[in-house]
Amino acid sequence: NDIDGTGMEYAAATGTPEPKGLHPSFVSKLIQKIGTAFDVIGAALVEVAPVLSLNRPGEPQKTLKMGCRYTLDMIEAMLSSRP
Repeated sequence: NDIDGTGMEYAAATGTPEPKGLHPSFVSKLIQKIGTAFDVIGAALVEVAPVLSLNRPGEPQKTLKMGCRYTLDMIEAMLSSRP
């Protein structure tokens, strides 16, 4: 999961913040669907860059929380993968 695809209003402390990017609930649902459709044996979250907070209010905390959410989603997807 490349977090900079998420809208920058939810995660701006990334390598390439994306204006009008994906909504976090869409990304979480997509991760969940992948977990039910495929045997997921690994996952990665990339582009979380707290030092690139762009002096935006609430950053880098918003991006770090979103990264935690996605990481938990990916762990859940691996645990719920098809046998």
